[in-house]
Amino acid sequence: MSDEYLNEKMEMIEECLEYMDRVVYQIDGLCENLRKKEKIVEIAQLSEGIMAVIRIVKYTESITKIKVEEENIVGFIADMAAGMENGDYNLVADIIEYELKPLYNEWSEIFSKVLEND
Repeated sequence: MSDEYLNEKMEMIEECLEYMDRVVYQIDGLCENLRKKEKIVEIAQLSEGIMAVIRIVKYTESITKIKVEEENIVGFIADMAAGMENGDYNLVADIIEYELKPLYNEWSEIFSKVLEND
């Protein structure tokens, strides 16, 4: 792997880590708002972010060794979409809190270790 290619991946990992840390920090407030049926539009931004993170995780897999379990991710995204469609914002909040947050925490730990070892 060329230095330029490796540097590009490391920069992506660093930016993605910063993003995930910001999201994790905001998740409790977001979930609270969703359960009160407030700030629903933030789900669209979060959904876009999830897709971007997944693309970065897949792209940097050779460095991070993270294997994306697509069935699980597709499953919770489908459940989130169904919850939104049905107006079940408690379900959406639960998925974000109990599926997405732990996943982002796990990936953040791995990304941090990769950056420490660089």
